[in-house]
Amino acid sequence: MIDKKNTFERDVSKAQNLILNLIVNDKYLTQEDLSKILGKGRSTVAKNIKILKSNGYLDRIGSDKNGFWKVIE
Repeated sequence: MIDKKNTFERDVSKAQNLILNLIVNDKYLTQEDLSKILGKGRSTVAKNIKILKSNGYLDRIGSDKNGFWKVIE
């Protein structure tokens, strides 16, 4: 179940907020996992992750295959 409550006091879209909430609960989610959970295309998820990373809200630690996400508070 997706918690739709706005946990983050940031200027992000609803989709980006959901991505952050999901990653807080499981830092090992892949873009494919997020795509399935959100019911959005992988390219849409990738675009939102790119925005979150460029705004300093999200970072990838380690490799794409073996790394994990870090939400920057």
